[in-house]
Amino acid sequence: MENENDGVVDTLNQQEEEVLETPKDNVDTSELEAELKKAKELANNYKIRAEKAERLAREKGETQTITNNSLSRDEAILIAKGYDEEALENLNKIAKATNKNIKEAQEDPLFIAWQEKREAEKKSEKARLGASKGSGYGEDKLDFSKPGLSREEHKKLWQKTMSK
Repeated sequence: MENENDGVVDTLNQQEEEVLETPKDNVDTSELEAELKKAKELANNYKIRAEKAERLAREKGETQTITNNSLSRDEAILIAKGYDEEALENLNKIAKATNKNIKEAQEDPLFIAWQEKREAEKKSEKARLGASKGSGYGEDKLDFSKPGLSREEHKKLWQKTMSK
């Protein structure tokens, strides 16, 4: 076995010597050095860009709040009181801007003004809706499905539908 290993080692040594003894190509070393320098500069630029991007991502991650679908205790209480999602969003924005909690933000003049404006808009929208149609004891509408139409009533209905 040792003889076999010796043969392999001798063969490897011969191949190394051949590689070392091979004459160098007529390639200009200055060109290779310039390419190497250029590659190192590119690698360095990529590294700098990557580090900058990571730093910005970390900074953004610190300032950005994680939005989750779970409710805080205060938000659940406000929903139980009748606040909707839009009101909760405004409360959260005001609380964040004024460095208060949600309960304190309810008493903030900005939120109170927003809430009053919203209620006024709802009232005006409700007022724009038509009046009630009544209790239903009014005149029956004439249509073709009503039994017992006279010839004149039928003729009027026909003319109304054809004129539309």
